[in-house]
Amino acid sequence: MCMMVMDTILGFEWDEGNMAKVETRGFTVGDVERTFLNGRGTLFPDLGHSQGEDRYWLIGITDDGRHVTVPFTVRTQRIRTDYCVDYGAQAQEVGAMKKEKNEAEYLESQADRLERFVDFNRPGPAVFPNLKPSTARVTLRMPGWLLAELKREANRRDVPYQSLLKMVLADWLRGQSAA
Repeated sequence: MCMMVMDTILGFEWDEGNMAKVETRGFTVGDVERTFLNGRGTLFPDLGHSQGEDRYWLIGITDDGRHVTVPFTVRTQRIRTDYCVDYGAQAQEVGAMKKEKNEAEYLESQADRLERFVDFNRPGPAVFPNLKPSTARVTLRMPGWLLAELKREANRRDVPYQSLLKMVLADWLRGQSAA
């Protein structure tokens, strides 16, 4: 297995079009970005769609455990993807297709279809040492006492207060989605 180190990639390229395509398949931009960042993916060159530019497939696991495929290209040091597919959900569809087709025939046809596009002989762990998640500038108004408490707690933990605020919000959101 060859390691595919993509050390020139610095971020992600998002616009309304590719964000909408990702969201219509039940994912968020954050789901896709964290799938690239969490170290639980494997890269494959995309043979069938690489005429004008190199394309790849990331086959990985989202932070919430969904097994996904993400086709992407790299433009100006940014990952550009148009969609993300939950192949765990597709595997459930296979059971439903038993009525129409033999499951083994279906899986074989899918493997044959993918082999036209994906070079399974050249997989590699997805390594993006310089990749950073997308960020957005936010202005937030809060009571002075709350900011003072946040800074005091950040100082106690030896982290910047903005980082602590992001950690607290992320923990809270994870707790909400688990509930």
